[in-house]
Amino acid sequence: MAIPRASLIQRVQQALFDLTLRLRTLHAVGRAREEGLAGLIADAAAPLRRSAQAILELRGVRPSSPEAALESLAAELGGDWTQDLQNLSAAREDLRLPPGTAAQLILRLAELSELLGQRAASLR
Repeated sequence: MAIPRASLIQRVQQALFDLTLRLRTLHAVGRAREEGLAGLIADAAAPLRRSAQAILELRGVRPSSPEAALESLAAELGGDWTQDLQNLSAAREDLRLPPGTAAQLILRLAELSELLGQRAASLR
C-alpha cells in the first residue's frame, strides 16, 4: 500500500510545524536554565534530519543519510547554518554546548524548521 504524495508532504509539514512551536516554546520558558537545554536541543536533531531526508526523497533525491540531507537543504536556504548544525550535532553527541549558545541555537533551529516546512509546502 502506497501513501499518497500529498499525505506525505502534509505529514512532513505538520512535523516541522510542531517542532517549530516546540522550539519557540522551549526558548520562551527555558532561557533561565541553559545548562539543561542541550539535551532538549538534541531531541530536535532527529525530526529535523528526517524531515530534510523526506523532502529530498519527495524530490527524487536519495541522500546518503538524514544528517547529509539536512546539511544539503540548509545549504540551499542561504545564510550560514554551518555552526548551528555543528552545535546541533554536539548537543546530540555530547549533550553539551558552548556556554551562552543554547538560547540562540534554539531560535536558529526554529527558523530552520520553519524554512524546511516552506520547502515541503513547495512540493505540492
